[in-house]
Amino acid sequence: MAHTAVPCERALALRVDAARIPSVHRERLRSLRAVCITGKRLPESPLEKELKRRRKAEDEVEKQKKVMEAMAAAHIKELEAMAAARIKELEARNAYLEELEAKVARIESASPGGGTGAGAGTSAGAGAGPGGAGNAAQAAAEVQQGGEGEE
Repeated sequence: MAHTAVPCERALALRVDAARIPSVHRERLRSLRAVCITGKRLPESPLEKELKRRRKAEDEVEKQKKVMEAMAAAHIKELEAMAAARIKELEARNAYLEELEAKVARIESASPGGGTGAGAGTSAGAGAGPGGAGNAAQAAAEVQQGGEGEE
């Protein structure tokens, strides 16, 4: 009990006016006096219980805040990954469409203006008309096959 004797003696010697001491310190001083006099700690005062409860509640709030921040960060990463996957998918689709457009342009440029297509056109003469009915049918078939027609 030697470690508490010096503060107790000092506290008792000061005899400071209790009205000028904040309530938290007053409770602590009361507790120190009781330890000095009886050698035993007093049971927790209502003020100490309230302070302990508040500290515990604040710690719990901080803990929940950290958990929620971690969950939010994980959700953001998940959304970023989904967005990146969608961007890659759209880029692949765009590349495929550009490839199809290039094939259609190549087919259209390969056919002469009057065209001698083998397809059965509805106009007079086989394949008569701009681009030829046969070449148009070939381009449509190639697009339907997914670009596997001419290579």
